[in-house]
Amino acid sequence: MDMKKAVKLFGLSSVTSAKEVKEIFRTVAKNSHPDMLNGSERKMREINLAYKVLIEYIERYPIKVDEATVEKLDPEYPVKRFYKK
Repeated sequence: MDMKKAVKLFGLSSVTSAKEVKEIFRTVAKNSHPDMLNGSERKMREINLAYKVLIEYIERYPIKVDEATVEKLDPEYPVKRFYKK
């Protein structure tokens, strides 16, 4: 999952802190949890991965994450970090 998908999955326009991402993650995860009526395990995995990608990026580069920033990012950044090739 790349940053564009992570930002789109959480419906973010801009994020400045890990606390904001955590609040949004909890809301999205609660609605998509497999135990909920319309939840699915695949969707929950995507949400968890998106959260990891966003939190790591915000902690590593303390800048504002928005659509303009996402466009400038290395598209392979999370792939290098979270996936084995």
